[in-house]
Amino acid sequence: MDFRLELQVVKEAHLLFKVIDQRYKENKSLIFTSNIEEEDWPEFLGDPISTSAILDRIFHHSVIVKIYGPSYRKYQSDLLQKKYAENTVDKKKEAG
Repeated sequence: MDFRLELQVVKEAHLLFKVIDQRYKENKSLIFTSNIEEEDWPEFLGDPISTSAILDRIFHHSVIVKIYGPSYRKYQSDLLQKKYAENTVDKKKEAG
C-alpha cells in the first residue's frame, strides 16, 4: 500500500473517531449502519487504536440490530427486471 494512502486512511479513521466521540460526549443519538463485521473494522479503518476507541463508543449504550436475509437492493433489481421483461412482452404483443 502506498504510504500516503495509509496516512489518508488513518486520518479518516481519526475524523470518524472525532465525530463519534463528540456525539458520545454530548450523550446524543447516533444511528450507525455497516455491512462490515466487527472483527474486520481494524483492517478497514487501517488504525487498530482508533478502531478500538470508535467501537468502544459505538457499542456503549447501544442497541445492536443485526439484519439477516437477502439483499434489498437485489430484490429491487429483480422487480425492475421483471417489470422490464413484462413491458417488453407487452410491446411485442402490441406490435405483432
